[in-house]
Amino acid sequence: MVARVTALAALVLAVAACGSPSPTVPPGAIGSAGDGTSDPATSIDPPPGAPVRIDTAAISGDGSTLTVGFTGGKDYDPTDPCTNHYFGWARETEGALRVKVVDDTPRPASGPTQVACDAMGYGRTIAIHLDRPFPGFRVEDLAGYVHFVRPPDGLATIDVPDGWTLVAQGDTEESTSGRWQRTWTRGGPPDPATSRGQIALYQSFDSPADPTGGGGDLSRVQVNGTPAALYPNPADGQLGLVWTVGGDGMGLIVNEADFSQDAAIRLAETVRAP
Repeated sequence: MVARVTALAALVLAVAACGSPSPTVPPGAIGSAGDGTSDPATSIDPPPGAPVRIDTAAISGDGSTLTVGFTGGKDYDPTDPCTNHYFGWARETEGALRVKVVDDTPRPASGPTQVACDAMGYGRTIAIHLDRPFPGFRVEDLAGYVHFVRPPDGLATIDVPDGWTLVAQGDTEESTSGRWQRTWTRGGPPDPATSRGQIALYQSFDSPADPTGGGGDLSRVQVNGTPAALYPNPADGQLGLVWTVGGDGMGLIVNEADFSQDAAIRLAETVRAP
């Protein structure tokens, strides 16, 4: 649906810390990125500081550990001014898990030192050990995004043709209301390089689906009497169909090698709210 660049190649002038002691987890934080693991704390309120946006969230099998992934600086080294330290906090509230990641890299007491650092994004993770197992599915990133760590309530149904099997499902990033993807194939795992032999259904909860890039002329069609947009891509045969079911946005991706445009619309018309 949407491709995202996670690394920047530019060289910038940054203000960074140098020679500061390794930070500790402040009161109110649950978790530390110092060693990739964390310990629980008791604060109800989130810690101060600007939140770092979370890209991924996953819950352990027993629900006691939340692992979040995000793009940040290099692992903290007190001798290297071009590194960053982070900590994570999480608290269950009204059935959802509120999460915040904060950059708490120490700053030198003598004032900022200007150092030229690569503005390269690095994949970072924090394992946040919860004070009690989380039984739900909704994770609310205090940077403004929503993730699902389990299949959410309210998933629509779809009547896939015989011979197609659900092979993958999961949360997708960059959604402010939560988005879930399911993928069916006719045998074997999906090929990420092509949409052939796949049916992918995206459901955006309480918000429109993201437009699916095409390359051809956008067609205005209808799905069960609801206005829809069909995005063909003549270069590789991919078809993207975007419409709504109730208050949820739907995005269907197939390939013309498997479904004609009319067949794709008929498949979309089998999608029903639960």
